[in-house]
Amino acid sequence: MSTKRRGVRKEMRKLKQQAARHCGIRKKKTLLDDRAKFLPQDNTLENVEQLTRLTQLRATHTTTVSKIIEHNKGRLAKNRHRKEDLSSQSTVFTDKDFESFEKEYIS
Repeated sequence: MSTKRRGVRKEMRKLKQQAARHCGIRKKKTLLDDRAKFLPQDNTLENVEQLTRLTQLRATHTTTVSKIIEHNKGRLAKNRHRKEDLSSQSTVFTDKDFESFEKEYIS
């Protein structure tokens, strides 16, 4: 490395590249080399083995089954359970109260 003030970063970068070249030859990765990562995988045999283990352990309680079904339903809004608020549907007033309000305000 020289004692010049300018071009130090560039010179250091070139030295690192030369050192990397001398260490070994790098093979460029192509999409064809890594296509196994992107191919769809069939996991049915593994899933069947896990299900048989669950049945052998007799761990298929109703809570476990319901958790599995809920997990596999998906996260779409149409699959979510709606919690209805009963307090918003009921009223404090009775029919007699409504009739009295009608008489007071209408007549």
